[in-house]
Amino acid sequence: MNLLEEFIAAKAEYLRLINEHGSDIMADLILKLHQEYPNFNVLSIKGTTPEWNDGDTCEHSSEVNVYYVDDDVENDLELPDDFEYNVGLTREEAREIEKELNLIDDMLVEMYGTNYKLAAAIVDGQVQVNHEEYYCGY
Repeated sequence: MNLLEEFIAAKAEYLRLINEHGSDIMADLILKLHQEYPNFNVLSIKGTTPEWNDGDTCEHSSEVNVYYVDDDVENDLELPDDFEYNVGLTREEAREIEKELNLIDDMLVEMYGTNYKLAAAIVDGQVQVNHEEYYCGY
């Protein structure tokens, strides 16, 4: 098998894993991060690709938020009334978590397309995830 054939086989396996187990992989990563950073319990990610611009390339970008979580998370998930976001989490810890979560952007694009909004929280040891299509407005 040459390198091209190996690459094609690896990409097919990668896509199969995402299609069959993407949500589980994401939940496992979130739980792993919670074990490493016990104060971490909620996140939001917005992925966008502009539909038009003034000459620049329309490129996908994503914004991972752990330290400054959007209040929309409350609307997107079924959280207990007394649920508090990432209490005691330092900015440095949040940056490290955000770096690791940035690694799954390619997987999220495969799962949801390039325009998505994702909210996730750990409640009673279980990961809740909600995603929906996101329109950035431009």
